[in-house]
Order: sequence, then C-alpha cells, then structure tokens
Amino acid sequence: MPDDRSKRDFLIATTLAAMNTSDYVYVMLDLKGFGLGQLAQGPPGTQTLSNGLTPIWIDTLNNNQDGMNIVAQRAATRFFVIGSFAPQLYDAFMYFAYCLNASLEIDPINGGRNETVFNTVRTTVSFAGWSGMIQMTPNITRVPRFYLYGMMADGQSTTKFMNFTWTGNVDYMVATPLYLDEASSIWALRGGVRPLSTPVCGFLGTECPLSTWEQSGMYICIGVGLVLFVLILLAFLGCYVCREKRKELERRDAEWTVPYLSLERPNGRSSEPVMAYKYKMLPKLTNEDFAEFRLLRKLEHDNAHRFIGICHDHSPMMSLWKFASVHGNLSSSTCWIDERWQLKVSEIVTRKGVYDLVNRNEKIEELLYMIKKGGSVPLRPDLDIPEDIELNPALLHMIRDCWSETPDSRPTITTIKTIIQSMADKNGNQQNLMDHVFQMMESYAETLEKEVQSRMAELVEEKKKSDLLLYRMLPKPVADRLKLGQSVEPESFESVTIFFSDVVQFTNLAAKCTPFQIVNLLNDLYTTFDTIIEQHSVYKVETIGDGYLCVSGLPYRNGIQHVKEIAEMSLDFLGAVKTFCIPHLPSESIQLRIGMHSGSCVSGVVGLAMPRYCLFGDTVNTASRMESNGKPGQIHMSCDAQNLLQRVGGYLIESRGEVIIKGKGVMETFWLLGRSSFNFQIKSNTNQSNPLKEQKHSEKKKTFREMETRRASVDESLESLEY
Repeated sequence: MPDDRSKRDFLIATTLAAMNTSDYVYVMLDLKGFGLGQLAQGPPGTQTLSNGLTPIWIDTLNNNQDGMNIVAQRAATRFFVIGSFAPQLYDAFMYFAYCLNASLEIDPINGGRNETVFNTVRTTVSFAGWSGMIQMTPNITRVPRFYLYGMMADGQSTTKFMNFTWTGNVDYMVATPLYLDEASSIWALRGGVRPLSTPVCGFLGTECPLSTWEQSGMYICIGVGLVLFVLILLAFLGCYVCREKRKELERRDAEWTVPYLSLERPNGRSSEPVMAYKYKMLPKLTNEDFAEFRLLRKLEHDNAHRFIGICHDHSPMMSLWKFASVHGNLSSSTCWIDERWQLKVSEIVTRKGVYDLVNRNEKIEELLYMIKKGGSVPLRPDLDIPEDIELNPALLHMIRDCWSETPDSRPTITTIKTIIQSMADKNGNQQNLMDHVFQMMESYAETLEKEVQSRMAELVEEKKKSDLLLYRMLPKPVADRLKLGQSVEPESFESVTIFFSDVVQFTNLAAKCTPFQIVNLLNDLYTTFDTIIEQHSVYKVETIGDGYLCVSGLPYRNGIQHVKEIAEMSLDFLGAVKTFCIPHLPSESIQLRIGMHSGSCVSGVVGLAMPRYCLFGDTVNTASRMESNGKPGQIHMSCDAQNLLQRVGGYLIESRGEVIIKGKGVMETFWLLGRSSFNFQIKSNTNQSNPLKEQKHSEKKKTFREMETRRASVDESLESLEY
C-alpha cells in the first residue's frame, strides 16, 4: 500500500486523467486502520475526520503549496478504503498470554512446554482485544477484520460502509453492509446510482458509443436529399399546374371578353344581333366578377336571356346580351323563370325601366328621399303608355292599387288573378284561343308533374323488386353487366370449393306424397337452406329436384376461406334437417348425403332467353362424385378439400380410406365429423413405414385398377349427368 503522500498524488492523478467521474470506483487497502486518514498533522485549523486523523487529501508536508487539496478532496469521493487492525503488538502479546494460561489449565506441569497442547489451545482461544475480536484460523493466522471506508454525502467526513468478517471457511469472507439504502449512502455522491462494471466509454475512453449523426448521418443526408427532391418536384408541379390553370382562365375569360372594335351597328348582314347595356360608371372588375362572367357564359337555355360578354376596353363599359325582338330590355331584372322553366316578363306595360331614370331629371338620391317622405300623394313611377299599345284601363288601376302605402289596401293575389282573367276579354266572360290554350297547358303541366312524380316512385319500387329477383338468379356483378347490355365473358377461378347435397331415399319419400305436397316439402326445405346460406359467403348455383349445388370462392375470391364457408354451411345443413318436420308425414325424417371438393373451375352465363350462371370443370364432377359416393348424414370430401380445411384448422376430420370413384379411379377421401376448438390431426397412418401394410396397399390398388379397367368398357356406353 503506498504511503500517505502517494495516496494524495494518486487522487490528484485521477482528476488530471479525467477519471474522477461517477463511472469510476477506486478501492485502496490500508493495514493501519486509518481509513481515509493519516497520522501526520496538518497546519492549525486543518479539518480532521471522525477518528481524529488528518484526511489524506491534506498536504501536511508542503502546506498545500501546489494548491491541489480541493482537487484531491473531490477525487476522494470516488475512493473506498478497506482498513484492517491486524498488526497490533498489544493484541499479539495478550493473545499469547491467553493461550499460555489455557494450556496450563489443560496440563499444569507441561502445559507451557507441550507444543501440541499449546497449538490446540491457541486455535480455540478468542477474546476482545484493543483492535477488536481476536481469533485464529486453522492455519494459525488471525481472522482478519476489514472495514470499508468512504466519503459521506456531505463530501467532508468519512464513515464505515461495510465490514468483512471470516466465517470459518478459509475460502471466502462475508461482507456485511452497514447501510440500509445504497442510493443515499455509499453511492450518494454518485447521484444514487451504482457505477457500471465498465464505463460507457471504456477505461481508456476509446469505446464511447457513436452519436446519432455518426450512426445515421448517411441515411439522414439521403433522407434530406429525398425530401428536398420531392419538395422541388412538388414546387415544379405546382408552378406548372398554376401556369396551366392561369392559361385556362385566360382562355375562358377570352370567351366573354368582347373587343369594342368587333362591335358594329346592324346593317342587315348575317351577323348576330346583340343588346348592349351601357354602365354610367366604370366598375372595377375583380376575380370574383371574372368567375361570375365565366359561369354566365356557360349558361344557355331557351327560356333564359343568354349572356354574350363584356366590352370593358371602351368607355362606357357595356354588357352584351342576346337580342330579344319581343321585348327591348330582357335582362335579369325584367325576367323570371318559374319552377317549370317558363319565362315571366315584367315592365311590359311601359317598356321602360323603373322611374325611367334615363329620362328623369332627379338623381337616385333625390328619388329615394321623395319615396321615403311619402305624403298624401306618394311618388310612384309614371304609367305613360305608348300610343301603339292597346291596354285595358283596369290593368292600370290594379297596378296603382298595388302601389298603395297601406298594405291592407293592396289587392290579394287571388284578386289579382281574377282581375287579370276578367281582362282577357272586354266582356269579361270570354277568352281568346291562345289564352285558353296557355291555361290548359299550365294546368296540364301541374297535373303532369304530380303524375310523373307518382309514376317515378312506383317505377323505383318496381325496379327494386326486379333487381332483387335478378340478383337471386344471377350473381350481382354478372347481373349488373347484363343490365348494362354488356357481354359476360367466362371467368376462371384457381381455387373454389363446390358443394353437392341430395335427399336420401327421396324417391321413396315422394311416393308417399302428392305432387303438391312434394313441391311444398322441397320449398320448405330449400327455404331453410337458403336462410343458412345467407349467413355464409356462399353462392347458390341451382337446385335440380332434391339436388342442391353451391359454391364458395366465386364470383368473389376469398383466398382459402371458401373451404371453411362450405364446411360451416354443411354442418349447419345437417343440424337443420335434424329438427326439420314434414307436416303431412310427421313420422318421417330427412337425411342428407353431402359431398364437397376443392379445385379450379370456370364460370359463365349460358343462354339469352333465360340466362343461367353455370360452372364447368372437373372440380364440379369430382364434387358430384363425393356426394354420390357418400353416406346418409355424412359430409364426404376429397383429399384436396381436406388439405385446405386442415390449413384452416378447427375441425374434426377422419380418413375414410381409399374408395373407387367413377371416372377417377382410387381416391383417398375423408369424413368431416364436426367442429373442434383445437387443431385436429388426421387419423391416418399412411406416413408410417410398414412393409406389410405397404404390400397389402399395393395389392389393393392393383385390384382396384383391374376392376376399373373392366368397368371402363361399360361406362363408355352410359351417359351421366354432368354439370
């Protein structure tokens, strides 16, 4: 162990090497029992430890000429000292005396001279000495007692943190902490955190983890570059779109912009006559006005006064409208369009504007003041009728009555309509032919509108019914294409599951029923089945007598879920027939024979007068063979369907073994027994190696082939029903 001066130098060296952080823990051994103290006395007023000794960070030799006492004190917070009180002359002499007395008690005559007795005694003698408990090990060495010293949380004083005691085993000692919470005691000066066994950057400072930039700098640069590229591309596209949009707006604005030089007075040539409305003031046109002009330019209807454009490169500015020969001033202020798009014209009496502002001397402000002022004779527009117009005086009286200051004195709409009708003829009881025709047309239009609405509602309901019936006969995508008059091309499906079912002994059952009862029986049975089908992703293809054909996986593809949908539907069918009751034969029960097979097929629409959605392919034939070779109340399926269903999981399946299938030869088939909440395993030992069984299996297949060959010649002359 270095001397006290060397300890201080070591403390300073750790600071100079930047190794005095909380990542480092230093442990020194002190055999004098001084801990972090030294016997040398410092200058007067020097700090002392709890044991009265001078701290090791104090320069007692040169009186802190190097000025490093504070540095050494801070570094001492990273140090622990294991102190021991072994070399004490007093305790050694006292121990010898105790051992001598003990040996004399055993052998009073030769105790002090008998070495064996003395050796025996001295390993059993123990007492409390000056330096602590005195006890020897079997190796005749003193049981060491060490103490771990360190700085307290204040950074000024020291304390014991741990005792090391011998347990009688020569291989190790027991460390006994003298604290309850290490965070607030031994590691208090390190933020309450126990240091790592190896610093984060290593003991040499060369193993620091890479920063975020060092780890991902290249990826960050690539990402920033991509973002900048995308932003530049978006900015370019935005500029391009804005430029094209501006060009489009300019083109559309050119449609309603009419140059003044293009206008000329009518000269009888084949030019389009227009009506120009001059504005006394030159308004400031905005983008909103331009948008309004573009919309007006698009508006075109027989009963609407068409907008031609604006001439704003001349003073005064003019708006141009299509010329109407019947009326000299057809504009939005003089025309109304009713709910049946019929034109209603106002100001037709005087054919002038309100108050004839063009020819009056008063300004608008003066007119408004006079109108608001009122009086016994309120200001109203002049009703100067041109000489060439024949007008019933009652119409003028009615107009003046409508201008009355008192609302109650004004005629009602009903009265106005009656007056107008009475003015149709001077006698008041006849109408001219045109007015009568117009009245009939208006009345017919109103009635026709209500009738059309009623018919449209009925048409919508009938269309819904026809669509519902059509969707029951054909798949919706196919029906929609046929409704549009489009042809339906055949479509191939890689993986579907086809279902066939048949009522067992239906011929015998039908013999006990009348034709009407047979129809009702099948209708009730198939209605039950149809209700079950609606709960699954299954399409019902058709029914032939007591046969039932369904498919899943078309016209909508669903991966391999089609085998699960058919399996669930089959189990539901078997459950439904158990409770199905035949009204006229309550003692009879229905049993189904079900077959299913998975594979590819082609679907298409056959026929024009009565189109049918049909399935084609070997998968259909194989599914039919699974049904015909099944058993009552059982679900018979092929190996292909079993493989897919096993991938889905959740069902109990049992191997039926090998069966001779017409047109297919020998096939291994399976029974679907029911649902299971856990993954099932097929009860088949075909993968096990058994020479005897393999030989029997080979012989059985050979026999099946011979039987199939003999039956082939018979099958050639028979015709089977193929779907």
